[in-house]
Amino acid sequence: MKVLARLVGVAIAVIALSLLAGQNMERIVVKKPFGQHKTGGGGNDQILYHGGKILTGKVPIYVIYYGGIGSFPSTTQLIVNSFLFGLGGTPQFDVNKTYCNVNTTTCPDGGTSVSGKLSYDLGHIYYDSGSQGNALKSSDIRKIVESALTGPGHLPTDDSAVYIVITAPTTKASGFCTSYCAYHTASTTIVSGHTIHYALAPEPNSKCTACDGNFAMGESKTPNDDPGADEIVDALMHEISETVTDPDISAWYTTSGAENGDLCNFVYGTASVPSATGATANASWGAILT
Repeated sequence: MKVLARLVGVAIAVIALSLLAGQNMERIVVKKPFGQHKTGGGGNDQILYHGGKILTGKVPIYVIYYGGIGSFPSTTQLIVNSFLFGLGGTPQFDVNKTYCNVNTTTCPDGGTSVSGKLSYDLGHIYYDSGSQGNALKSSDIRKIVESALTGPGHLPTDDSAVYIVITAPTTKASGFCTSYCAYHTASTTIVSGHTIHYALAPEPNSKCTACDGNFAMGESKTPNDDPGADEIVDALMHEISETVTDPDISAWYTTSGAENGDLCNFVYGTASVPSATGATANASWGAILT
């Protein structure tokens, strides 16, 4: 179990997973702080297919930056955007290709698997300067997504997409860093006739070290020298992997409800990528998006 991290060019973060497994929620899907996650209820760690949909084909990723552009550290969006732009097709994300719409990890003829392909570019971004205020409840996150899909200059509505809300460090999201590090869920009430899959990944700046693999493993720096952005991409690897394999909390999870990201929570691959900051890293990719 080795730490995490990332870097790319001059700043792209990426976390590494081993063999994934899950999480869930409208119940809320949670990437819990280091040391808190335990599977419970007498279940085991075997992840099983429960008949629900998975996200196949090239999955669009949309990001909602909440709190105003000036509310984020200067490197945050550069790192996050570059991470998402390069994530699809990487060995780390391609682990999800072993998840099919049948109960096996080697998809047979007639079984469709997660493709490992993602679609993201700078046109997939929506800025919300603070429509729901600076203290957010879980219901407010749904409203933020609704505004991004129905308000002026809105994002397209796509049942096969993943919408990610990233809040600025000046915004307080209830339960963040005490009950969860990030979560994903689905809602049928945001846009009538559609199931919208979304995730929350707050930008903690350096205030939530329990949610970052480098700090949790005793290091004092992160690979891109931006603790908030490096935690976001760590969380997003977890949440996007869970969303494509269990978008409606009805597909791949264990008997105790753990999804693939939960089963490898804070379990990172071999730390073999050099980091300019000296922090441990195990993956690197991407061109910097400007």
